[in-house]
Amino acid sequence: MAETGRRVQSPHPRLILLEPELLLAVRRRLFDGDPELMAADERLFQEARQALESAPASVLDKVRPGAGGEMRDYASIHPMWWPAADASNGLPYVRRIDEVNPEVRDWDQVRLNGTCSAIHTLCLAYFFSDLEEFAAYAAMLVRTWFLDQSMGMHPHLAYAAAVPGRCDGDHRGITEGVPLLWVLDGAGLLEESRSWSREEEQGLHQWFAAYLDWLRSSPQGRKQALEPDHNGTWYDVQVAAVGLYLGDERLCRQVVEEFGRRRIEEQIEADGRLVHEESQGGGLDLCVSNLTGLFDLADLGVRVGVDLWSYEPTGGASLRSAFERLVESALEPAATDGLQYHTLLPLVRRGAIRFADPSAEQRLHRVGDVEASDRTNLLYPATTAEHLV
Repeated sequence: MAETGRRVQSPHPRLILLEPELLLAVRRRLFDGDPELMAADERLFQEARQALESAPASVLDKVRPGAGGEMRDYASIHPMWWPAADASNGLPYVRRIDEVNPEVRDWDQVRLNGTCSAIHTLCLAYFFSDLEEFAAYAAMLVRTWFLDQSMGMHPHLAYAAAVPGRCDGDHRGITEGVPLLWVLDGAGLLEESRSWSREEEQGLHQWFAAYLDWLRSSPQGRKQALEPDHNGTWYDVQVAAVGLYLGDERLCRQVVEEFGRRRIEEQIEADGRLVHEESQGGGLDLCVSNLTGLFDLADLGVRVGVDLWSYEPTGGASLRSAFERLVESALEPAATDGLQYHTLLPLVRRGAIRFADPSAEQRLHRVGDVEASDRTNLLYPATTAEHLV
């Protein structure tokens, strides 16, 4: 990475979903100029530079407030619902299968995704380079979206995934909150920055404490917790991850031990089939989404002493069986149509590391080549991850 001010020693970051020891090992390799990581490092640097040029976003940028009438409430519409052509006002909206309504860009989801992604990119670039400008801009994005008293987002998703003329919001819109988890690790990477104050860290803690309370106590959260598919999995990940971020290891352990194991038992068959995703006909992308969430629950379990990686209930279902089935499915080129390869690669790399199965990625190469510049090579480089096995 050009223009770097790297330290030889680095503090141990407090991370939630990313692996601290792994990132520290990557940082040392970058400091030593490891040629295997240079392409990914340079691409991360370029993406961080691009993030510096993007204007900060807030929930005030949408076209109008959601059903609650407050602009600071997050609001979005379900992407597969469109105005009715036979109604002068377009209401109620009608569903179109596999067609995304461009109106989604008028609301908060795209901006939330972009903001959280930029924060994550900038914080990683700061951690690997020690360039303060990356930390400063990431901190400003956090302040604008979360902490500003006049424009910061209220900590709930009550009006997510609305369908005009039908509902003001849907509990499954809680899955739109998954990018918020990138901010948790971003905050950990910012801890040593002079641009990130203790007061701001406390403010972010308060924001996520209120969000966690809403997840656990609201009607939407209680309904989402009962969803049997990827929606329920990602609800559990959010509760466990935010709980761990707030220092509530007991809550994180409870979610992973009780709900994580139950989801493995109820969602995965002995042959590795993901029951709900495959029965919904959602294709490989839904399977990747759910298994990624289950992998995240397993990683959170490692933090609190619960082993989901090797958990195998009566009948033989396990994360490994689901992973092996997914990799075999990916061997069919048609299966990856419409699936972004960079979404599939991290899952395959993580499984290959956790299950000590390098052949998984080798088989995946039959349908695509891994670019040396892919960020996965920084977050989950196989050659530095032996300690995870």
